Formats: sequence, C-alpha cells, structure tokens
Amino acid sequence: MKTHNKIKFRRVASRESSNFSKVVGPEDINIFRPRFPGLMKNKKGFIRIIEAIFAILIIMGAVLIIISKNVQTSDISEQAYEKQRYILEIIANNEQMREQIINNDTTLANEFIRKNLPESWNFETCIEDIDRLCNPVDVGDRDIYVSESIISSSLTTYTKSKKLRFFIWR
Repeated sequence: MKTHNKIKFRRVASRESSNFSKVVGPEDINIFRPRFPGLMKNKKGFIRIIEAIFAILIIMGAVLIIISKNVQTSDISEQAYEKQRYILEIIANNEQMREQIINNDTTLANEFIRKNLPESWNFETCIEDIDRLCNPVDVGDRDIYVSESIISSSLTTYTKSKKLRFFIWR
C-alpha cells in the first residue's frame, strides 16, 4: 500500500487584505529559489562540471610531471668527442698556444675553446706532466667527456712535454 507524504499548506494573510486568502507551500520558500532567476537553474550540474575540470587539471598535472622526469637528454658523446679532437688538433698545430701550454698557461687555449664550443657546454682544461693525472673541479652528477693531447716542444727549443686534458660536460 502506497503512502503519500502530505505537503502541509497554510493560509497567510496578504498585505492588501486582512483575510487569509493566499496559500503558501514549500515552493514559495526563498531558500529553494535562486537569487538570480535563470542564472543557475541546476546547481548540481554546475558543481559536477567544476569537479570534472579540477579532475582534468589534476590528471594533466600528474602526467606532465611524469613526462618531464622521463625526458631523456640527447646523447652528445659523439659530438663532444669530435669537437674535442678538432680543438685539440688545432691547439697542437698552433705554435703560440703550444708554447703557452708548455709554460703552463692556458689563456689562449681557453679563449679558443670557448669560441668553438656551444654555450650550453661547460669545459675545463688542465696541464700536467705526461706521467701525472689531473681531474676537473667537482661537476656533480654529470657525464664528462675527456680527451687529451701531448704537447711537445717546438723544433728550435726543447722543453719537457706536457699533457693537455680537456673536459666537457653539459
């Protein structure tokens, strides 16, 4: 057996007359009506749309974070070694730079290297005796590409040969 909920109606007095002529029900209560008629007729739909937009933004943010962590940097090893060989060959064939390196001075060589390397690459050079090793300053957790060349004296003067080590990292 079905039972129906009865909606209670009450009579209220209108302002114009003192008799009880107007019937008031739940549809007449202000809390159920939007303040701006026609602006938000379905509040639940509007809230669902906002929830969906926030969900999409959260998912897109998570995907972008995951993708950015998995981006692989391009392998520059071949390019770095070719560039190092080219630069060391030119330094070894330049009389002025060779004499400076034999005298433990790398100013000309470093200027030449800086001009020939891309700006995103960092470098360091060190000069040591042939039987000694030198390491770059702490560069962190990066791939370092190393090449070296032995620089000997010129034909006119003899001095002890030096080793020029050339480090590149990005």
